[in-house]
Amino acid sequence: MKDSELQIDRSCHVLYSTPCKKEILAKIALHYPGAEREVIWEQVQLKYAELLSDWRTDLGGRKNFHNGMGGTYDCIAIMCFYDVCRDVVTFREMEEIEENLILPSFRSCASLTSTSHSGKS
Repeated sequence: MKDSELQIDRSCHVLYSTPCKKEILAKIALHYPGAEREVIWEQVQLKYAELLSDWRTDLGGRKNFHNGMGGTYDCIAIMCFYDVCRDVVTFREMEEIEENLILPSFRSCASLTSTSHSGKS
């Protein structure tokens, strides 16, 4: 299913980021033969749409800086991936997704904080 065909309320929600989609598709490719991959990805997409259909609508959509790469909607997509693939995905693989998508933002913030509070001019 194309991302544009996903039935979500785009007036208050946004789609997962492209890097998030690539991470999830790469993990799907590790565990499923080629013929099944599209079906599994579609299950993840449908779970995502289902969650958002009953989710809070005050998350800010595109206006909220928390909704970019590694933000709220990527976390929701990762949860959907886990829900669909929990029988085959490992904990370490889930950590890798987090390390690649979510931690870079925190590392950037940490480096800004450590330099601004280091006492150095």
